[in-house]
Amino acid sequence: MNRIIIKVIEELRQKKNYYIVVSLFLIVGILAGTYASQSMSSSDKEDLTNYFMNFINQSNSVNLDYKVLLQNISIKNLLFIIPIVIASFTFCGSPIILIIDFIKGFSIGYTFSFMSTLFSGNGRILALASVVPQNLIYVPCLISLSVLAVMIANARFKIRINKISNIRIPEFSDNILKYFFLFICIFSTGIILETFISPSLIKVVLTRFYS
Repeated sequence: MNRIIIKVIEELRQKKNYYIVVSLFLIVGILAGTYASQSMSSSDKEDLTNYFMNFINQSNSVNLDYKVLLQNISIKNLLFIIPIVIASFTFCGSPIILIIDFIKGFSIGYTFSFMSTLFSGNGRILALASVVPQNLIYVPCLISLSVLAVMIANARFKIRINKISNIRIPEFSDNILKYFFLFICIFSTGIILETFISPSLIKVVLTRFYS
């Protein structure tokens, strides 16, 4: 355990600037999503609330199809992961990766803020139950993946600009399978949590506080 902690600290220290930039875009996205949610017009908020309540009522009245839910959640996460991986292999991929991080942050901020204001009083409890658990896994993994992707894209940018062919990233090049397997395991854990645990947690919260 101590070795793992030491390696994590060393990783953060060596790539501090990359982690700061990626985290900053994610945080700005969260703030922008929160602001957008709070700035919705009354009619838009009412329409979205009615849609969400109908969805909750249908979910409570029928058994969830976990296979379909698992597919949808997997696709949703792949829509963030695959573009980041593809962008890392382009010389101009860094801005694209950071924009994707901003969009992910915007999605989190918007959803959490909307859930918080959906019900008066205990809205934050619903937001915590529906948004936070899986993102405690997704966000750190997405940040680490984005840092590695930005490093690769920057290396390719230097190759293109400076015409240097021997630029490489040893940390990633020498351990690509290990990193890939690690990301798959972590994201899979988050997907399983969001598919099989979060819906039950949301139902418990709705029954306990809003029924």
